[in-house]
Amino acid sequence: MVDITFMRDVIVKQRQFKSQEHWNRKLLAEHQQRMIHSLRGHANAHSPFYQQFHSGLADAPLDQLPVLTKALMMEQFDRLVTDKTVRLEDIKRYMENQGRSRYFLGRYVINATSGSSGHPAVVLWSRGEWAATMAAAFARTPMPFSLFQKRKMAQITSTTAFHMSAQGGNSVRNGEASERLAAGRVDCLRINGTHPG
Repeated sequence: MVDITFMRDVIVKQRQFKSQEHWNRKLLAEHQQRMIHSLRGHANAHSPFYQQFHSGLADAPLDQLPVLTKALMMEQFDRLVTDKTVRLEDIKRYMENQGRSRYFLGRYVINATSGSSGHPAVVLWSRGEWAATMAAAFARTPMPFSLFQKRKMAQITSTTAFHMSAQGGNSVRNGEASERLAAGRVDCLRINGTHPG
């Protein structure tokens, strides 16, 4: 089932990004500073973890902030997130539920790493953040993204359901991603048979 609202948000974000492509260095630097200031302010106001982790560093340059490792992020997950309704144990149950809804708590896309480094991680994206991520991904393709025009496209994804590549493919199921192939079992003849592009 296509999430029309999400697809519309992707297109709106693409247009926003397109309008920013020709910004000069000054405009870009000002925008980056505003966004970083907003992000850091939100984290400090709503995350008990960041209130402690960045204590006394509110105005410090990014390169002077302590490094957050994946292991520490997962260890402190419930204190780190800024939405108090989000709990790691609930996310794990959601991920194990075969009949789960598309969005965790009705508003989050979940990505998970495999843990090949020894530290599996879970990352939540709001619907708006995920739309911006998909818009950025499609901005790199030579074909324009369309809500209504069907295009043939092959996508190679992870076999892990919550890997970013698999989630991306699931998010744009409107005929754009007409052929999705699991990484590791790529069949060039099958890809060529779809005649993508």
